[in-house]
Amino acid sequence: MLVTLLSVAQNISAQAKYDNYYHGLAQMEYSNYNEAVEYFTLAQHDGLADAELLLKRIECYLSLGKIDLAIADAKKLEQQNPVQANYQLAKCYALQKNDEKALLYLENHLKSSEKLTKSEIRRTAAFEYLKEQNDWQQLWKQDWYSSLDLDLEEAAYLLKQNKAEDALQLLDGLLLNYDRNHKAYYIRAQANFALEDFHQANDDVQNALAEKPKQANYYMFQAKTLSKISKHEKAIAAAKKALELNPYILSFQLTLGEIYYDAYKSEAAIVHLNKYLSYYSKDSDARLLLANCYFEADKINQAMELVNLLAKDNEMTDQAYLLRGNLYYKKKDYNNAFGSYSMALDLNPGDYKVYVNRAYLYLDMQESEKACRDLKKAYRLGYKPAYELIKTNCN
Repeated sequence: MLVTLLSVAQNISAQAKYDNYYHGLAQMEYSNYNEAVEYFTLAQHDGLADAELLLKRIECYLSLGKIDLAIADAKKLEQQNPVQANYQLAKCYALQKNDEKALLYLENHLKSSEKLTKSEIRRTAAFEYLKEQNDWQQLWKQDWYSSLDLDLEEAAYLLKQNKAEDALQLLDGLLLNYDRNHKAYYIRAQANFALEDFHQANDDVQNALAEKPKQANYYMFQAKTLSKISKHEKAIAAAKKALELNPYILSFQLTLGEIYYDAYKSEAAIVHLNKYLSYYSKDSDARLLLANCYFEADKINQAMELVNLLAKDNEMTDQAYLLRGNLYYKKKDYNNAFGSYSMALDLNPGDYKVYVNRAYLYLDMQESEKACRDLKKAYRLGYKPAYELIKTNCN
């Protein structure tokens, strides 16, 4: 445990220089664009000058209608990421109704193999004015996208529409002809994950990494698949690799916290979740996860404090009521525990965990008939270990 916590502390310390950048991300999330710009500028003073920072500040300037400032940052971006710079400049000039420059930069973007997908570009709000122009129509008469590009885009769309089986069928066919395409493997990994074939998902993302070994989001997705198949140490290592490759993605802290929690390392999970919540304090799912970590670490008061905050903010879910019931049960406050379990079942009557926990509560209250009723319900809902409890406690 000591080694794990030292490793976590070192990792968090290494992220300190990104503090202002992370604050900027949070302000963007809450649409506070002026404040976000201030934080991103402070991050520059901290020594950050990467493309990610410029991209975020450009987005803020565009949201504020400060097009000239966005153009200035996009010009700086040209030196680091010309593909993205061309796209951002096309948006800027389109908003200024400078058709010639907008189409010039868009054409430069379309010439790149790393261009955005066709639908992403055509859905860009900044280009609405351009779509009415004849030159826009002429631009799109050219075949900027191969059949492979379009098939990959369709597969990703099917996945977003919860049609994972259809996406999988399309990707299986693609990989017969393009067996080294990392994008196809990655999308197929997501499709298999959605279908809960976690071993195949892990194989697919491993193939994607073999072709594209420095892709941070591939490593983080691999961490999720490894966690699902209980290879927890490898999952943690993959998540740390993702964070090392791209420390600009603050949500990686949340995912790493989830992976530590799944690995039964609540203390380490607490560190990363607190890091994430120090910026995104309103994320109710993250707060609930942190509360569960505190519960597992036997820090009952901290857990209860977080659950009370969720209740105050009207963000109680069935799982939040379940946790509150467990906390009251731990405190031997049986009346409030019963009330919380009942609220959890009102919201989700199919959760066997609540029936099992309420059964233990009834047993402690010497109400064996009610306990047996809940245990039998849990068994019918698929909790097979309830059978032994029924044999022991019920006639």
